[in-house]
Amino acid sequence: MPLQSSAQISFADINTELGRASDAQIGLNEAESGTYAPLNPNSPNRPNGSTPNSINEWWGYDHYIPPLTVFTGCGRSNTITGVCDDSTNANRIFYSNCGPFDFGVDCFVYINTSATPLQGYDYVYINSFAWQINNSTGRIIALIEDQPC
Repeated sequence: MPLQSSAQISFADINTELGRASDAQIGLNEAESGTYAPLNPNSPNRPNGSTPNSINEWWGYDHYIPPLTVFTGCGRSNTITGVCDDSTNANRIFYSNCGPFDFGVDCFVYINTSATPLQGYDYVYINSFAWQINNSTGRIIALIEDQPC
């Protein structure tokens, strides 16, 4: 789970995100330089690596976010039929490959390479099908099998 994007972060939080014991001794310089674990280049937020090191550079760091794939020609809508109609607008959606498949339920869709979740829509059109999503997190909930686009 990524580190929070604001408020207080502890050394224990950083250790846990890096897959270490929460009570392990930690130095920010060593953590930023990848001594404990290489930093994930796919995380939209990561420490800048320059000194002086600061704990607030870790806000929003996600050690486990997978690479993002872009899909162009997709749609987004709050109705099932509207999502197919919107597919001609050359929208771009970024998504994370997840599980054993390239794309599907429990994947997340984003509006940019900074992994900003697609919000405010109930459906997306990707890979020739309409998918229901959580409109606040961008998580794919279900394939709408009766609505291929």
